[in-house]
Order: sequence, then structure tokens, then C-alpha cells
Amino acid sequence: MLQKAPRRPGSRPGRAAEINTGMEHPVHTISAEKSQALARLCRQRVVERICQLPRLVGELLAEIGRHHGSDDDIDRRLDWSAGLDHDLLAALGADRFPASPVRCVGGVR
Repeated sequence: MLQKAPRRPGSRPGRAAEINTGMEHPVHTISAEKSQALARLCRQRVVERICQLPRLVGELLAEIGRHHGSDDDIDRRLDWSAGLDHDLLAALGADRFPASPVRCVGGVR
């Protein structure tokens, strides 16, 4: 029968080496709102890349439809989207995602 070694003072189970260093603060302190905005921006950039490949988009939509059993809903939404006036959308700037936010690093000199 194996016996567990005694714990050191200040140690807690489930920590690396089970030692309490007092440094268990999160490294990334980004807010949930900023995290969601960043995820949305990343998703937009991926969409821009794959939309240049129509077959990939079709396969992706078919896979999502099969997985969720929503083929009819996807087809209905595709028909609606195909019926939009593409020239009007382009004229309004609604055919592209907004530009990425730009940040000034180091300030103006």
C-alpha cells in the first residue's frame, strides 16, 4: 500500500508542485466585453478570407446545416441574401466589414 507524502506548510492540492506562492493572479486581465469584440474582429477577418472561396463557404454552410439540422433555414437565408441588391450594398459600404481599429503606439512626436 502506497502512502501519500505529507504536505508542506502553505501547500494546496491542485497547484503546480502543490505550493502556494501567493502569485495565482491571472496574467490576462482583458474584460469580457473586449474579449468578445476581439473574437468578433477575428471572426470577421476569417470570413473575409474564406468568402474568396465560394465552394469552401458552401461546404461550411452544408456542414453546419447537417450538424444542427437546419438545412431549410440556411437555404431560406441564402435565398434572401441572394435577392439583395449587391450594387446598392456596395454603394452604402455594406458589402464589407468596417476597417480594423487603429491605435497610435508611442504617441505623436
